[in-house]
Amino acid sequence: MSGYIIQNATLFDGEKIEDGMSIAFSDGTIEMVCKAEELAGKEGYTKVDAAGLLISPGFIDTHTHGSYGHSTEDADPESILQWSRKITATGVTSFCPTTYTSPLDRLVEATECITAAMGNEKGARILGINHEGPFISPEKVGGQDRNGLQKVDTEIFRRLTEHGNVRMMTIAPELEGVERLSPIARERGVTMMAGHTNASLEDMKKAKRLGFRGMTHIFNAMSSFHHRTVGAAGFALADDDIFTELIADGHHVDPEIVRVLFKCKGRERVVMVTDSLKPAHLEAGVHTINGIESVFRNGTFVSKSDNSLLVGSALSMDQGVRNLVEWGIPLDVALRTATSNPASLHGFEKIGYLRPLYRADIVVLDRKLNVKAIFVDGVLKEGFIGKEVQYVV
Repeated sequence: MSGYIIQNATLFDGEKIEDGMSIAFSDGTIEMVCKAEELAGKEGYTKVDAAGLLISPGFIDTHTHGSYGHSTEDADPESILQWSRKITATGVTSFCPTTYTSPLDRLVEATECITAAMGNEKGARILGINHEGPFISPEKVGGQDRNGLQKVDTEIFRRLTEHGNVRMMTIAPELEGVERLSPIARERGVTMMAGHTNASLEDMKKAKRLGFRGMTHIFNAMSSFHHRTVGAAGFALADDDIFTELIADGHHVDPEIVRVLFKCKGRERVVMVTDSLKPAHLEAGVHTINGIESVFRNGTFVSKSDNSLLVGSALSMDQGVRNLVEWGIPLDVALRTATSNPASLHGFEKIGYLRPLYRADIVVLDRKLNVKAIFVDGVLKEGFIGKEVQYVV
């Protein structure tokens, strides 16, 4: 048996934080999560003293277009696999490569390349594909490609989801015919997310009845909240069931509004995403992102020709957690947004929590919430812990 016992740590199990905890795992599966003394005599494991460190479920990024020079728009399985290896450094153990709204042939090509990469990862696990569009509002295109917009079409939806690897899709619920997509989405396990939408309150109520479960990057590219016109954003704040994606970079949503969001949604309905782009974590310069010339300015990517247009972020999941804590969000709530909440929203099984029989997807953090080590399926992918364990990617 090859496995680890990480002991004497502070541990977040997906719900609560406890001190003086240990976790045992082998063959990719968690065996025990308990007080340190309960594992004192267990033999046949590599034992690591993690005093002063925090153990958490690995982070799950369900909305990311790329980073480290790799992206879904490359339409290259090897690029996706390189991306998978590199994002473990940010605490991510699983992710959903996210396509842009783009002409249909490019969208199909990207879908096929992600599908080809799945199962061959050496880093973070690919959970499935996230399609941001193409059934979105022409009034709320944002950083998407207007040439890729599609009217609601069940055949296009079936074509994009035919391989069974699509886990979610952003759809504007006010579009004509959107109700025809709902039964197909349920049949194929696709989470419908409202986004890039100019929906009214009534449109959003209808969306919830149709099975929409969440909002894509809350407040961005959607009808805004006004005290006399609720809009999509206002509906999301008021509804107890709807999840909200949050880009916690401090630019897409002001920290004061982030605090308002948590007061409205509580601890279980906010899902952190990066919405990161191909040039994230690279040197500054002019980058073409889904056909838009973009520059990195004031902490995010904006259109070179229109600096008011946010194209996407340079956020990482670990930085997002640090940001939330800095803004006054309790640590356990901040960690939930990156772990158990996305698992709950999308129905991911055996991840997002540290529990017996769950996958051993684990991130080890120091007191400043910097990533010290990452395990995916119990395999140390990056970093080191203490003096006994060291691994070089």
